Amino acid sequence: MPSKKNGFYKNIAYYKMTGGKSDVGRQRTGSSLSEDDKSLGLLSFGAIVSLIVWYLTSFLTLFMNKYTLTNLQAEAVLFSTVQIVVSTIVGGINMYWPCYMGRATRECVRRPFSFYTNMMFVGLTRFLVVFLGLISLEYVAVSFTETVKSSAPLFTVVISFLMLRERNGIYVQLSLIPIMTGLVLCSAYEISFTLVGFLAALGTNLAEW
Repeated sequence: MPSKKNGFYKNIAYYKMTGGKSDVGRQRTGSSLSEDDKSLGLLSFGAIVSLIVWYLTSFLTLFMNKYTLTNLQAEAVLFSTVQIVVSTIVGGINMYWPCYMGRATRECVRRPFSFYTNMMFVGLTRFLVVFLGLISLEYVAVSFTETVKSSAPLFTVVISFLMLRERNGIYVQLSLIPIMTGLVLCSAYEISFTLVGFLAALGTNLAEW
């Protein structure tokens, strides 16, 4: 019989993947994608535009965060809190007036109490991801922060084994060697290296899992 702890983390993983929606909810809301877009997948026009917009906004977000923290001397705690509050407000609006993906939420669904506790846990970890990411940007270069954060697969494999007892194949384990090697090399030869920035970047991987 699985333990309550394992069940809790599995619920967290489920809610992260589904966005907190049940199978019934997904069937009811449906999708606004056309059949042609579904058949083309990532080669569809909508998917390509979405990827380009995502890369551009991610690029601008990173460097604007770095500029705000370094040149404007913004506080990481206040900055991350504002970002989370704005994301919550925009996300709530998107539930009822979505841009172009999905359909608007028309009814309130009663959910168990465990759903709200799990969502609070997910929200807290999301805040830690934003906060630690800003701390890292404040102390080290943007490129180094993103290099350290790219080691996320390593943390996913380790934490999945420790918490869920999931075992990965030999090919997955061998693929982690280049990631670890690159992380060590970048950390050894990074001019802007500081322990605080390095640990903060690692902390984003732990919190984001």
